[in-house]
Amino acid sequence: MATMVIHWKDKDIPNMEIKNATYKGGDGSIIKISSGDKEYWFNWQECWFLESIPLQSKSN
Repeated sequence: MATMVIHWKDKDIPNMEIKNATYKGGDGSIIKISSGDKEYWFNWQECWFLESIPLQSKSN
C-alpha cells in the first residue's frame, strides 16, 4: 500500500492524494486504483503522471 498522487495536466486542478491505495493496473486510457472498499478509475489523457509514495514502516 502507498499514497498515490495524481498530477493533472491542467495545472489549475490540485494534485489528488489517495491514501492507503493500491495500483490495480490500467491500459492505454484508464488507470485503476483502489483504497479500502473504494475503486477509482482515471483517464490517462487527463493525468500528467502518477506518483506512488510508499508507506513508512514503523521500527521499534
